[in-house]
Amino acid sequence: MWSQVPLIHLGFRVDDMDQALAKIVALGGEAVVPPADYTPTIEHVAEVSHEKLRRAARPVGKPSWRIADVSDPDGVMLEILER
Repeated sequence: MWSQVPLIHLGFRVDDMDQALAKIVALGGEAVVPPADYTPTIEHVAEVSHEKLRRAARPVGKPSWRIADVSDPDGVMLEILER
């Protein structure tokens, strides 16, 4: 059943938005939505001690994340999130 469902969206967390975006475009991808600041508005998050969970809930050391949408050469939308 899953083999019949086309892949239409894939998300990645990157350390450097500009570097990741440049590489994707150089490999034939296309910038669809340019990088923009994104401030999450998660209202309720349990206190967490693991660094990965803290980073998933809110930006650490900066007010926002950066997010962009690109398409790969096959038309699959890629969401790039710099946290």
